[in-house]
Amino acid sequence: MPLPPDLVESTRHTVRSLVGARLEPARWDEVAHDLHRLETVVRAGDAVAMVPVADQIARAGFEGAVRRRLGPRRGSAPAVIPTKRSSALPLVGLLCAALIMGLGWAIGGGVVLVATGAFALFILVVALTGTRSAAARSRRARRHGAGDDDAVEASAAVLQGIAEVERALDTAG
Repeated sequence: MPLPPDLVESTRHTVRSLVGARLEPARWDEVAHDLHRLETVVRAGDAVAMVPVADQIARAGFEGAVRRRLGPRRGSAPAVIPTKRSSALPLVGLLCAALIMGLGWAIGGGVVLVATGAFALFILVVALTGTRSAAARSRRARRHGAGDDDAVEASAAVLQGIAEVERALDTAG
């Protein structure tokens, strides 16, 4: 009995989502087992048994896609290397604030001076908060070992399993 065409296409899409995904090696072993089960179910033409197995594979494909997009890039540093502190930055900021406040005084007197001073203070608070939160994120990442990702792409056995399921779907649909 042939399988419903929409089920065949969604299963084909699910299986293809594994290509390029990044999972831990133990998870790939589970996926290889699920692919073998899926091939057996497809060859048997059992649409009801196909759905839970395809769901397991879809979860793995989604997990692998997320790891591929959010994980560390291959061939590049897993974390941003902090730059050295520069004493010129606070001086430049202070000079710019003084210039803005001077312009405020020249344009509108004391009221504009107070407004530009408040604006300069706001910018200082935002800059300090951003610097501290970035430093805290960097410390947290180093403490928790950011970039230590054991995820790898699919092995040859998994790719062969994908091809076998594709062939089974071609004959079943």
